[in-house]
Order: sequence, then C-alpha cells, then structure tokens
Amino acid sequence: MTAASASPAMAEARRGEVVPFLAEAALVLVSVVTVLSLGRLFDQRTWLAPLLTLVLIAHAMAIVLRRTRLSPAIVLLLAVVGGVVALGVLRYRDTTILGIPTWDTITTGRADLIGAWRQFGEVVAPAPVYPGFVLAAGLALWVAVWVADWAAFRLASSVEAVLAPAAIFLFVSLLGEDSDRTLTTVAFIGAALAFILLHRVSEQITSATWVGDGRRQGPPAVVAVGLGMVAIALAFGGVAGPRAPGVGADPMIDWHGSGAGDGTRVTVSPLVDIRKRLVDQSDVEAFTVRASRPAYWRLTSLDLFSGSLWSSSGNFDKAAGELDATPEGGRSRTIVQDVKVSGLDAIWLPAAYQPVSVQSDGTHVLYDPQSSTLIVGRDSDNSDGISYRVTSQVQDFSLSLLDHNDGAPVPLSIRQRYLQMPDDFPQNVAAKAAQIMHPGHNPYEQARLLQDWFRKNFTYDLTGTAAGHSDRAIEDFLISKRGYCEQFAGTFAAMARSFGLPARVAVGFTPGESDPRSDGTRYIVRGRNAHAWPEVYIAQAGWVPFEPTPGRGAPGAQAWTGVAPAQDEHESTPTTSGPTTTAQTIPTSSIPPGGTRPPDGGLETTGGSSSSSGGPASPIERAFVVALLAVAVVALYVGLLAGGRRLRTRVRRQRATTDAAKVRVAWLEGAEAVGRIAPSLRPAETHVEFAARVRPVVGPAWRPLARLAGLATATEWSDEAVAPATVGDAQELSREVDREVREGLELRQKLVALIDPRELLRRLGA
Repeated sequence: MTAASASPAMAEARRGEVVPFLAEAALVLVSVVTVLSLGRLFDQRTWLAPLLTLVLIAHAMAIVLRRTRLSPAIVLLLAVVGGVVALGVLRYRDTTILGIPTWDTITTGRADLIGAWRQFGEVVAPAPVYPGFVLAAGLALWVAVWVADWAAFRLASSVEAVLAPAAIFLFVSLLGEDSDRTLTTVAFIGAALAFILLHRVSEQITSATWVGDGRRQGPPAVVAVGLGMVAIALAFGGVAGPRAPGVGADPMIDWHGSGAGDGTRVTVSPLVDIRKRLVDQSDVEAFTVRASRPAYWRLTSLDLFSGSLWSSSGNFDKAAGELDATPEGGRSRTIVQDVKVSGLDAIWLPAAYQPVSVQSDGTHVLYDPQSSTLIVGRDSDNSDGISYRVTSQVQDFSLSLLDHNDGAPVPLSIRQRYLQMPDDFPQNVAAKAAQIMHPGHNPYEQARLLQDWFRKNFTYDLTGTAAGHSDRAIEDFLISKRGYCEQFAGTFAAMARSFGLPARVAVGFTPGESDPRSDGTRYIVRGRNAHAWPEVYIAQAGWVPFEPTPGRGAPGAQAWTGVAPAQDEHESTPTTSGPTTTAQTIPTSSIPPGGTRPPDGGLETTGGSSSSSGGPASPIERAFVVALLAVAVVALYVGLLAGGRRLRTRVRRQRATTDAAKVRVAWLEGAEAVGRIAPSLRPAETHVEFAARVRPVVGPAWRPLARLAGLATATEWSDEAVAPATVGDAQELSREVDREVREGLELRQKLVALIDPRELLRRLGA
C-alpha cells in the first residue's frame, strides 16, 4: 500500500478512535443538562455551581476507575466514599476536617434530608433553595452518574444508561414550573439521542467486524449523518412543538392544583416568596394604594407550623360589599383604600387589617374570615391589573386594655388552631422562650418582652442569611442573631406558641413611598417593602401585631409596641443595620421588675431537638413518592443483577489461563447468549448437536454459532496446541452471536432478560 493511499485510511481510523471518547463526553452532557433542568424547581441559582461540580467529579471518578480495571466491589466502595467526601466538601465544608466528613457532617445532612422530606409536601415550585433539597438532588445525581456510566461502558447498554438521568428529568417535569420547559426538554432529548448514537457506534468499533477495508470508515459517516438528523429533529421539535394543537389546553391531571376546576387553590406561600421580592424584585412596583393614612398592607396570615414551614388553611367564600369580619376590642379607625395591583404576581389582594368591606372592578373576590384574607377568584390567575376599594377598621389598642387582661380566657377555637406545634420542636428553643417571657405578668407583657429581646440583641441582615424558617433555621438564627423579617416573624410566632401564647405570622408590605406627584395620600409599594410580622391573640383585644424586626415599625402601633413607624427606604440594596433602639412610649410600670431589659444572649447550644421524618401530606404526593420508591427498587434490582452477571463473566475469564480454556469460555458465553431465546445447552450434548438443535430458533445467530461450535469441538479433541488466532476468532464469534441474539429480541424479551435471574444462576452453576 502506498503512502498516498494509506493516509486517508489512517485519518479515518483516527476519527473512528475518537468516537468512544465522544460517547463519554455525550454522557457527561446528558448529566449536565439534567442538572440545568433543576432550575425549574428553585427560585434562585445558588444550587447550580455545587451540583454541576458534583456531577463532573462523579464522571471523572467513573472514567478513571473504569480504566484502572478494579473489581466492581472496590469501584462501588470508592464511589460511595467519593460521594460522601464530595458532598461534604461542597455542602458542609465547615463540618469537615481537612475535607474529611465528620459525624457532625452526617448528622447535619440527615437533619437537612428530614426537613426536605417534610417540606416536599408543602412547597410548590419554584421553591427556596433549602439545604435538604440540594442535598437530595446531589445524592440523586451522584447515583445517576454512576448507574449511567456502569450501564453504558461496563454493560454496553445505551438506552439503560440514560434511564437514571431520565428519571430525574421526569421528576422535574412533573413538579417544576413551566418556565424553560421546551428548552430543557429539547436539550435533554438531544443530549440523550446524541449519546445513544455515539455509544452504539463506539460499541461497533470496539467489538464488531466491519466489511472489508471499510472497518474504520463506517462509524464516522454514521456519526455525522446521525447527529445531523438529531439536530434537524430537535430544531423542528423546538419550533413546532410549542405551536402544536392542544399545547395551551388545561392538563388532564393538574399536578399543581392551578386549574380552573374545583378543588384546593395551591400557590407559593408569601413567606417563601418574600426574599425574592426583597432582593430580585426590590424595585418592581407591586401595587399602589390611595388612603388617608399609611398602614401595613396585609396579604394574609399563616396559622399552620409544621416545623419546616409556616402555611395557611383558609376557607374562602365569595365576597362583595360587607365582609364577615370578626369584631375585636379597642378603638378602631376607618381607612378607605383604593388599590391598583400592577406587579404582585400572586392571588392575594392587599389591605390594611381588618378589612370589613370590598368592591372590585368586576373581578370575583373571595374572603376567609379566620385570617382576614382577600384573594381573587379561580377565574383569575393572579391579581395583577385589578383595581378595587377596600374599607378596613384598624385597631388602636390601649395599654389599659392589653395590660389588665391576665385572667381573661382565650376561646377554645383560638387555642386549638393557634397553639398547634410539631412534636419535635426543639426543646432548647422552647426553654429560651420561657427564659425570656417568664418575667411577664400577662400575655401582653410576655409578647412585648420577646419583641424587645429580638430588637435589642439581633441584627437585620438580608445578604448573609439564607431563606427559610424551619426548626433548624430557627436554631441557626438564634445562634447567629442575624436575619431578616422571615426569620424574625417566624421565630417569634413559634417561640410564643411554645410558651402558650396563640400566635400567627402575617405577611404583606410596609406602607411604601409616598408618591411626590400626589397630595400625600397615594403610596407606591415595591418589592423592597415586602415584610412579615407576628400577631398575638390577647383575650378581649383580639389579634395584636408586634414588630420584632429591627428597622421596621408599623404606623399607629407605637402605643403598644414602643416602636416608632419605620421602614427602610433603601431596601433595594440589602444593607446590614445594627440593633435598633427606640423611644419607649409605654410607662415602665407596664413591664415587671427585672423585665425592662430583656435577657441578653442567643440560643444556648446545650440540649437539642429530636427529629422525626414526616411524609408528604396529599394522597397524590404519597402515591408519587411510592411510585418513585418502586422505580428505585426496580432499578437497584436490575443494577445488582447486571453487576452480578458482569462480575461472574469477569471472574470466569480471569480463571481461563490457557488458550484452550479461553476458547471454552467463548463457547460457553455464546451458548448462554443463545439460551435467552432457545433451550439451554444440555449436559450430555455436544457443541455441534446444540448448534443444530437451536438452528430453527436463533435465526442469523446460527452461522457464527455453528463456526464457534466447530472451533470448540476442535479444541476439545485436538492433541495440538491451540493457536492464538483461534482464541481471537472464538471470542469474536461469541460476541457476534451475542449481538445477533440481542438484535433479534423483542421488547418483551429484552425486559425479561433485564429482570430474569435464571441466566445468572445458570452461570453461577456453570
């Protein structure tokens, strides 16, 4: 062969040798796209870097260990250890010692997973980036990478390799928000198809015999044409798919509960959404209010505390004109508000507490008297663009009313609903609440002591505080003494309940800025004004708001809170302010001796909390979790079965130390492949007899099987040494038999082959 003729062939060969590496890269791409799809579950991107890093580490380890040819057991052990170390360093670095996970790492991760399990049934995507959710996603991705790599490059299974990442992608598709749905779907399908194509061509290069001199010339051509077809199909799907008939119709099964039919109205808790408003939407105008005086514009109140989230349970009826408002004690002032919602992007209708009548611009309005909450009807996705007039009776509580009711009973309905606490609420937090509030002689003094303790000892800090108000978030907040309104309000209400004071969390907005173009009665309320505050039920008075968050103060509440009206006018750039002191307008006699200065200090670290796992609340979520667990069990079974087959084959080949033994192993593997569709080899049956008996069943696999039978027979009965070329021919024929059998299997037979343990048992008995 001349140099001129050899050069193109060598170039084609080199291109063919690149294909296996491209297959590995395509599998990495599948995992990366799977990670990116998780963006539909979370409201921020802080999870992206650690999870991407984790996936790349997992693939790098899998590729390196695969090339070392270590035993599967050692590889599995290293994969588990590597996952623990990687997750520890990426997520819990402060609990590790030189990157080595400690017992504290394990207990912290366990607590996060328990919290994620409870939060799973309570939040709706896009959810906050809770540590437990990120840890669960990291564990799932780590396992998916190793299962995919094992299936692809140890078991030579293309489709099975994408099943694990596909399961994660399906989970995201079912529970994630609609944004980027088409983009992520097209990207995942494209990556998966590209991998399957490259992997199958790679397997042909490394195991199959191509015809004539074109052995290395076929694969690059197939790859080029195949990838071109994939690109065309995806381009068509990305453009035509979103425009297909029925795409915008209501779903047959509404997982998010947001359809127009009957049933529970599901939405993201406003407390969950508050950090995003303060940071990402700080300058976005939410609504405007024209009123004679400013107030806290309240959206709703949250009465249920599960230990992981504050949420609400409302019973809404149609509202028009007068509302079924619960009368409360104290003097009240009437505020008429003309509200125009522009960018609230939620179902609530803000109003000063307590609304007593409402007139809308034709929009259906619903009202829950228990929480004094107004929302739009089910015919509206949100309240944006709606104008309405609401009249509220704002209470002006006197100290004489609040400070002299220590013997008044609290209604049973209030105690049952607003003292509910999880069984595993941290005992050290309850003990701290008792220490702070015990000096108070009545509910008002106790609530006031708790409020002032927060304002004196804690710092408002939005930039350095993660979202959340779970048990663990409460403990972290009490230790760090830094947080923003979500932590202040949620922790206050939980501690008050632990001491026996009925409490809830109100969510809404501070007054906003006065419109300079108006007469001082129009307020522009932006995302930076989002706020949360606690309300305590005091007998004879009703629901009394308190303000534990430094830098905030409700208009008209100074008489009983001791806090002057205040709101941070520069919240668009999150700032850190020190503890706030305000002039005390209440007489010192209202605070008992020793109670004028609330106890200093945060949460004692001695003691702890017990943790228990809870399950998702709704039947659909329980069924979905059970289905996921069933899929995981089946996947584990299939993986263990495939690993056992692989291990048995490897051990048997290692034991074949002579050329004759290697030919016998090649024959045995070919016969076992035929056994998937034909009766197995009988003990007293010769090689040729077996090949003749199964000929009507095996189809194209018979020819290589017959040749393999001849080589095996010659090896058994010949006195001459087996030539190395004979060993290579026998192994190639065995692989050809296996390939022909696999290609001839029907879908049902392929599924049976995945889960049937008899083939492995036959091998173990061989």
